[in-house]
Amino acid sequence: MEFAKFYNCSPEKLDLVCGTGAGYARAAGIRVVRGRFFTEDDFLQSNTLAVINEAAARAYLPGEDPIGKQIIGGPQRQWKTIVGVVSDTKKSGLDALPEPQAFVNGPVWPAAPQLQLIVRSVSDQRAFDSAMAKEVRAFDQGLVVNFESLDQTIGDMAAGPRFNGMLLTSFAAIAVLMAVIGVYGLLTFTVTQRTHEIGIRIALGAERVRILGLVLREGTALVLAGTAVGLTGALVLTGYLKTILYGVSATDPVTFLVVAFGLIAAALIAMSLPAHKAASVDPLVALRHY
Repeated sequence: MEFAKFYNCSPEKLDLVCGTGAGYARAAGIRVVRGRFFTEDDFLQSNTLAVINEAAARAYLPGEDPIGKQIIGGPQRQWKTIVGVVSDTKKSGLDALPEPQAFVNGPVWPAAPQLQLIVRSVSDQRAFDSAMAKEVRAFDQGLVVNFESLDQTIGDMAAGPRFNGMLLTSFAAIAVLMAVIGVYGLLTFTVTQRTHEIGIRIALGAERVRILGLVLREGTALVLAGTAVGLTGALVLTGYLKTILYGVSATDPVTFLVVAFGLIAAALIAMSLPAHKAASVDPLVALRHY
């Protein structure tokens, strides 16, 4: 089991300055990319050291080695020596850019009204929460204790992007269904209108495979034309979706190719029934149909 203290954060020049305990990086799963994180010995002199994230290094020390540099902050405006750089974390949502952040070896505010314990454990969460609450209340009955798992925290942060994803997926599924129904209906109507012509072709010796290919070629031409128009429109309109996309660009070529091939495949399946119907036309019935 690993745990660490996490004190209140305060806004500074480095957008966010947070006080932490020695084991915070390990407990929170944050990777140290340069230097080191705090040790227990570092807390003999609190608020003298700092660890910044990669976003802070990029924003305030571009092209420099941050280790050994000093920053100032906190209520006493003390200078702190940077001893490490850690990977970025997202605190404002999964679709937000990482904010510059610094961690210091001690509480940012001397009388912080809120203290968080970050705990990593393999035990059952309910049993663990109950045991932790019991220990905390044994220390002080007036303390208010609230537990939240990392999965819950990430779930809350992902609620907006997840809803947007479900909404876009629903609209996309409806659009594909309408396209498939439209292709099927159009080709069925075309085959019905050309029943006499197809019957004459078969009566004159045209092979059914050629009739099948004829209908499929005409349908494929329509689908390809529609796909080209749709992709052109999508390239223009997806710029309006940038704010609700996560992990993919509005003009991601792989996404466009997968969607295009998926739509063409669905349309080919929809064309198969009217094409087979055309290839199985009885010439006598077709001639009478005229």
